[in-house]
Amino acid sequence: MPTRRQLLAATASLPLAATIGPRSAWASWPIKVLGDPAAPIEIREFSSLTCPACAQLHAQSLPPIKADYIDKGLAKLVFRDFPLDLRAWLASVVAHCSGEELFFPLLDMLFREQRRWVGAPTNAAARQRLDEGGLPRLWREAGRSQQDVDALFSVAGTINTLVDIAALAGVPAEQTTRCLADFELMDWVLEGYQEGRDVFGVDATPTLIIDGTRHVGVQPASQLASLIDAALARR
Repeated sequence: MPTRRQLLAATASLPLAATIGPRSAWASWPIKVLGDPAAPIEIREFSSLTCPACAQLHAQSLPPIKADYIDKGLAKLVFRDFPLDLRAWLASVVAHCSGEELFFPLLDMLFREQRRWVGAPTNAAARQRLDEGGLPRLWREAGRSQQDVDALFSVAGTINTLVDIAALAGVPAEQTTRCLADFELMDWVLEGYQEGRDVFGVDATPTLIIDGTRHVGVQPASQLASLIDAALARR
């Protein structure tokens, strides 16, 4: 899985690396489930928030599945983070910072606004705003190296825009900033990558595990419905 150090060092695709050990603190951050947790069919999604195909999945394929299966208690969607770069990692942290009630609405908002926050320019004004927001200071106080702090400043435009989008969803900027300096949460996000790689063999996004079977790439809603129907028929 990508380590914290690798994600801070690069904003492009990352090689797989050694895993980080399990932390008891991870138990305080619940895995997010859309729908009835007791629904018979599980759709386990592994997505990177900077992945355009993942945004397409959420915009086109999943809404009909939500209406026809998830809302009716026939299936549930289990979302697992699979961040492929620094921006995706930070965006996942922001999404989880919103809490269970706001998580999926904010997740959909981040996918809809993907181009806006991924492509937000990092200039002198963006760096100044980031500094004034206090996140670099929190990182320094936590013992992060100057190299780590410089990595933050390299994506200052993205971070500022993520804070703005979360605020529109109802998450105060101060709360989002604190979460972006919560290294237990940040490491917990990477646990989804570890699970995807080690348990399900995920190496691309989006990947859906439907009733235990892996499906890579954007599947049309009709195909997803057929897969769910077949899984229901086996029950």
